[in-house]
Amino acid sequence: MYGFAERSRLLRHEKIFRRAVVYAAQDKGDAERLALATCGAVCWLAGVVPGRVIEVRPTLSNLNPSRWNATYAELRRAAREASGKRNTAHHLAFALLAAVIDSRIIEIRRPSIAVLATDFRDRAVAFVDDLTNTAFGLISPGEDADHGVADEGLREDLARSSPPLAEERLEA
Repeated sequence: MYGFAERSRLLRHEKIFRRAVVYAAQDKGDAERLALATCGAVCWLAGVVPGRVIEVRPTLSNLNPSRWNATYAELRRAAREASGKRNTAHHLAFALLAAVIDSRIIEIRRPSIAVLATDFRDRAVAFVDDLTNTAFGLISPGEDADHGVADEGLREDLARSSPPLAEERLEA
């Protein structure tokens, strides 16, 4: 009636967003892991091979509205699986993308709290966009010869970020 359930979901999403921001701010390695995991999740969402340069906003706007609930459920499941494996970066990446999609669902279902949902989504998408840009900066060829080996390792990490989900998406 008043959107209490939706407000509660938005509060949970806000908590995930804050956890992701704090996780990325803790340590450069954590920030890089979160950036690579987020980039892999966005690539999965777009249905492209990890490592290919992709933009977050067009990827999200190209999602079929009839599949929002299913996509949200798949992302939440992936976040739970990553949490079970104690992989914080992957958990936060998938949970944050799920929150972004759910905020759009909330916005449509409850116009009375659409402003709150839109505000959350704008901040979260900007953060996800920054993370993916960071990841692409990490995997792009470095100017130093010493970074060549590290860049290959980062590309492999990015490619491994969500292989089971990529396979499931192809089956669907």
